[in-house]
Amino acid sequence: MDDDDEDSIFDLYQLNELRAKNTDSFRCLAQIVVSHSSIFRHPLYPFPPLEDPGLDEAVSHREKSMSDDGVGAQYYLNMCQSLKIVPLKRVSNSLITTVLNLKYFGLKDKQIKAITETLMRNRFVQHLILEDNWLSTTSMEYISQMLANNSTVYYLNLRECRIGPQGAAALSMGISSSISLIELDLSFNDLGDDGVEHLEDSLEDTRCLQTLNLSHNNLGERAANTLSFILTFNSSLAELDLSWNNFNTPKGNKLLFTALGGNESIRKLSIAWNGISSNEATRPIMNYLSASTSLVEFDISSNRLTDASFRNVRNGLGKCKKLKTLKIGNNLLTSEEAMELIKLLATSPKLLEVNMENTFIKPDCLPLLKGVLKKGKLVTIGVLNTYSIRGPDHMKLLYGRADFLAK
Repeated sequence: MDDDDEDSIFDLYQLNELRAKNTDSFRCLAQIVVSHSSIFRHPLYPFPPLEDPGLDEAVSHREKSMSDDGVGAQYYLNMCQSLKIVPLKRVSNSLITTVLNLKYFGLKDKQIKAITETLMRNRFVQHLILEDNWLSTTSMEYISQMLANNSTVYYLNLRECRIGPQGAAALSMGISSSISLIELDLSFNDLGDDGVEHLEDSLEDTRCLQTLNLSHNNLGERAANTLSFILTFNSSLAELDLSWNNFNTPKGNKLLFTALGGNESIRKLSIAWNGISSNEATRPIMNYLSASTSLVEFDISSNRLTDASFRNVRNGLGKCKKLKTLKIGNNLLTSEEAMELIKLLATSPKLLEVNMENTFIKPDCLPLLKGVLKKGKLVTIGVLNTYSIRGPDHMKLLYGRADFLAK
């Protein structure tokens, strides 16, 4: 027997032994061996390498959480479920937009908690409007935490939320910690002087807030003192609305407008509807206007300016370097005082608009008024006196009465 026959017998023996093993792998081998193809007859034929079907990846795959997608829609639903409250469709639909408007929704603490925690994970919403929701101190704490942990919300509207001094105290931390908040509306919130004091540190520390509305908050002399410190240290505020308050005393106005005079960032200021009337209360305003190098728009409408108080304001306006828009309507101005303002508009190269709403002017102002309008400047007036008021015609009444009686 030659060597080839011996190898063949050995291979056959080895093949039968391998096929006799009762395992999955060897049964597979048996199926291959019975193939008629000669390439599979050798017992040591290597199995072709298996391609990885991705089982490991499939087993270890973790579904991407909705809270990680920059929207937080699923997180909001989970929060509502855990808090046992009904999710708001407005919230879910707005999370992928830039505006979340929840005005008049009557939100309670749990809803505010779910919304604010969701916004900590959201990167789309930039405007948050919570107007007229009567928010509690607890809700304000949630909002404050959101501001401290959110980098996209730059406009926050809390108008008519009645947060009071305690709510202002809760909000303070969020204002100072926020890196994105640019505009804040706190009007109609019953802050009072105490509320502004609670906000003092945060408004001094913030470096991003540019627009602040504190109108309709019953602020007086103490608030003026607090604002004087805020305006001394704050260098980011560009627009400040103090309308519908009580900044009408000489002492308070001296504190407030002295600080404004040293602030070089305020470009737009409103002190409308403050009952300002006295000569002493307007002198600080005159000094501020004369020294300001940044003020572009000034609203002193709906006060009680007349005679000496008007002259103080007029003198300050004449020296205001960058003023473009003046709102001074609804004051007790005479036609002659209105003429002075039109002359100021005509001679000032920077001043472009004067609003004298509800102010009485005489026909002799018309030539000057037309000249100002031709320059492309804007003037708003109230009543133009192109008529004369006459009393009754007594003779006509007498003859008419006699004629009636004769009949």
